[in-house]
Amino acid sequence: MKRFGKRVNRGLVLAAVILIGLIVFIQVDQYQFKSSKPEIEQMTRDYLGKVKQNNTMEPEECVKETKLLLTQYWGEKNGITMGITRNSMENYLESVNADENGKLDEYIDRIESIEVKKNGPGAASVKVEYEVTLKGSERVSSYRIYGVETNWYGYGGTGTEDTSESRRYEIKIQLAQKNDGWKITSIDSSYETVESTTEQQES
Repeated sequence: MKRFGKRVNRGLVLAAVILIGLIVFIQVDQYQFKSSKPEIEQMTRDYLGKVKQNNTMEPEECVKETKLLLTQYWGEKNGITMGITRNSMENYLESVNADENGKLDEYIDRIESIEVKKNGPGAASVKVEYEVTLKGSERVSSYRIYGVETNWYGYGGTGTEDTSESRRYEIKIQLAQKNDGWKITSIDSSYETVESTTEQQES
């Protein structure tokens, strides 16, 4: 009975030690993530700033710069990931006809909100409410924003039309903590058109 009691006591002590260790680990992990939230939010703002900058370049230059953006901000996916991954974005950039996607004359954006949440060990999710107004000579209504979108099935306008379209996006970004910082593992975006205008130029 004494031996049995000692074993039970040792088991209880071991269980208590494991429980305390788990609680400490969770608290430290939560503290570390909390301290990372401003970094993640700033990284998100910086990324969307680069996206804006790239999408006002000439089409071929925009594709080139977006490829560089992937090497700087993106990492490989962890497990099952919903949305656009680095691999699918790279494949899209290799196959896209930049001229067919169109050329933007103006890209006006506004970040309404950024919400950062923990999404497991070394992982985070970011939800961005994002407004964009695109202006160009044609096909703006079907323009795919490089760095945020890939394939988009829509009709591209033809002729000499000045088109402006305002969109309200909900962008969901998944990130993972790598050796060199937080990296995007996937992006999923959807939008609704707020306003769309087309002005016919006089011949």
